[in-house]
Amino acid sequence: MKGLNLVLSAWVPYFDPYSASILKVDQWVRISRLPWEFWVEHTLTTLLKPIGEVIRIDHNTLLRKKGRFARVSPMKVCTKFVLFVVAMTIC
Repeated sequence: MKGLNLVLSAWVPYFDPYSASILKVDQWVRISRLPWEFWVEHTLTTLLKPIGEVIRIDHNTLLRKKGRFARVSPMKVCTKFVLFVVAMTIC
């Protein structure tokens, strides 16, 4: 949704959206320029472990139907700031 997060939660009586805290968010992540060898579930899960637990991996990513980027949805914990950069050297 254009950079915005939609958070769904169970109904709570007298819910106040201005004082509620959001602790976890499922968010789609695009990984650009990732070599084909790494487009497998185990490798994508390992790469995104610093962000959070992987909830979903895009079906097209696993089938390698679209090669511009891999799409993975980790559950991000919102109580900590994560700067995530991966540098890979391929011999």
